[in-house]
Parts: sequence; structure tokens; C-alpha cells
Amino acid sequence: MVAFSRFGSSLRRMLPVTIVPSGTFAWWFLITLYFEQIFSSWAADQLWIYFLAAIFYGSGAISAILGAMIGERIDRKRFLLFCFTFGVFATALLAMQQSLVFALLSSVLLGISLGLGFPSCMALLADCTSKEERTRFTGAVVFETFVMVFLAILVLSAFDLGVIGIIAVAIVLRSTSYYGFSGRFCDKPKEKGPSWLSILVSRDLVFYLLPWLAFNLAGELVGLVWAGLLGSSSIAEAYEIGNILRMAAIAFLGPIVGIAGYRFGRKPPIIVALVILGFSFAFLGLATSNYSVFVYLVFSGIAWSLLMVSYFALFGDLAFPKATEKFYALGVATPLLAYMLVRGILPSLSITSAEASVLSPIMAMLIFVSVIPALYASETLPADTIRERRLREHTEKIGKFVEESEEE
Repeated sequence: MVAFSRFGSSLRRMLPVTIVPSGTFAWWFLITLYFEQIFSSWAADQLWIYFLAAIFYGSGAISAILGAMIGERIDRKRFLLFCFTFGVFATALLAMQQSLVFALLSSVLLGISLGLGFPSCMALLADCTSKEERTRFTGAVVFETFVMVFLAILVLSAFDLGVIGIIAVAIVLRSTSYYGFSGRFCDKPKEKGPSWLSILVSRDLVFYLLPWLAFNLAGELVGLVWAGLLGSSSIAEAYEIGNILRMAAIAFLGPIVGIAGYRFGRKPPIIVALVILGFSFAFLGLATSNYSVFVYLVFSGIAWSLLMVSYFALFGDLAFPKATEKFYALGVATPLLAYMLVRGILPSLSITSAEASVLSPIMAMLIFVSVIPALYASETLPADTIRERRLREHTEKIGKFVEESEEE
């Protein structure tokens, strides 16, 4: 709290801005975790589950692009209120499923409700914060998201609520975003932004999107490894414990990474995260055991926290004037496309598992190669800001030293 107040960012101001994206993000995470359980009652054939997953993530990616174009033209508050209400409605509709056709419709509606308003949710972080404080807000988003997800999983596990319970908890998570409208809503004048072409040829955006794609793709592909490993009870136990610690690491490191993002910029945490994850993949593949599974999960949690906090701020830093939604749309669509490929398309082609000794080194190489464009990308936190912060801290230390000397 002291660290936040030093920069003039009280929790009272922070929470309404951060709860808007974190409520939607937590909803997405929970739906992803329980997607197969939700739809298995209406699509007995596993192939249909994969098809529904591809539709969900694919429609989410497409609607994110459409949502960015809509969001930059109309009143954001009304648009987000519509998107949240539509999301609650689409989630509640899951309880009424009676057929496969209804399941197909629900997967489309869920995807649209996810992607349509997400760029505008995330754009709040750019439009309502300065570069100096942005990572602290995104750190709060990560913390809030994974605390809500953890509590949701805890409730569902403790009470064994079944599919209806999952739907009810998902509605609660999605509804938390309404809190962002409880006070003064941060908005901006609506104007048509620059073209998609001018954004896609941005050098730094391309250099940062490539590692973001590689990271999300590798993070999803590791699911093929778990499919082959979790048949062992000892590894399954290590996975369960490690996954809890992984979620805790993501949540509680979020605010710390947020403060570090102001001190050191966005680029160093991104590079550190990629290196950590690359070595974690290599370790998992070279010596697959209970210990390596546990170590991988903990270190991947650290890497995910570093990446999410940094990238959630980064797209706002990179955004051209009047194009914030479009930059965040690309940032949201990228992981959704990775999810569509790995959770929908590959399983449909009977690619459902892989040996850790084969796939892990490939993923490690993919991550290490992705460090290269990140190294060539520009730091988005101005160097003057970093120098001013260091000078201010140095001055404060000198002042404190002088005060102590005078007291003595």
C-alpha cells in the first residue's frame, strides 16, 4: 500500500479500473478450465468437444478484432455494460442446453462475449493510467484475476456443485466487472483511430508479438505432455501440488512485478520470463520426474506473472493515439488463436499427447528463439522516467542519511 501511495495510486482509484478486465479474465480462465466438463453432457463424442473449443476460441479472436473497431467509435461505458450483460446471458444460457445444436450456439455466444469487449476492458489500463503507474495497475489485474479463480476452484471442489455450480460461479465472476461502474468511470472521447495496416507494420509491435505468440503457444502445447504424464499417480500428485503453487506464484508476484516494471521497464521482465520458461521446458524434458514436474510448474508460474503484467502494460505503451483498443485486440487474439490450435484443431487431428523428452526441447528452443526479437524491440518505458526515479530515490537516501547524521 505504501508503494502504491507513493505514486498517487490509491486502492480506491485502482480497483474500479482493474476489476473491469480482471472479472472478465477470471471468467475466461474458469470457462477454459471446465470447458470439457460443461459441454460433455451435450456432446458425448470427444471430437465434438474439440470442435466446440475451436469455435469458442476462434470466435473470441475474431470478435476481439470487431470489438476493437466498435469500441473506438462508441461510448465505452455503454459498450462495456452491454458486453458484460451479454456475457452473463451467454453463460446462463449454458444451463438451458438440451442438444448439440444448442451447444454449438452457446460456444459461439461465449466466444463473442469474451472477445467483443475485452479490448475495451484492457484499454482502460492504458487510457486511465500513466506509463509510470501502468504496470502497478496490471499487476493488480493479475492478482485479482487469480485470487478470484483460486477461490472459485476452491468453492467448486469443496461443494462438488457440478455443471450448474460451475455456470453459477462463472456468472458471479463475470458480474464482478460491474463494480467498475460503481464510481466515476474513466472514459475518453471517441474518434476513429489509425488503420490496421499502419498498426501491423509497427516494428516494436511485431517484435513483441512474436515472443507473446511463442509463449502462449508453448504454454498450451505443454498440455500434450501432461496428457502422457498424468497417468502416473505420483506425477499426478506432484502436478496437483505444483499447479496450486503455480497459481499462487502468478497471483502474488503480480503486484511485485508491477512495481518492478516501473523500476526497470517492460523489456527486462519479458526477457527474464522467456529465459526462465525456456530452461523450465528443457529441464522437464531432460529429466522427467515428480521433481521436474513440480519445478516446472512453479517456475512457469513465475514466468507467467512476469509476462502477463508486462504485456498487459506493454500494449498500452505501444498504442498509437486513438488506437488503444486495436493494440489490445491483437494482444488478446494472439493467445486465443494459440488456444484454438492446441485445444481444438490439433486434438481433432488425433494429436492429443506427446512425449516430454520429444516436445519439451522443441518448446524450449521455440522460447529461446523468441528472445531474439524481444532483444531488438525498444523499451517502452521512457529512459528519462527511469533516470528520474533513480535520481529521486538517490536523493531520498541522501536526505535520510543527512537526517540520521544530524540526530546522532
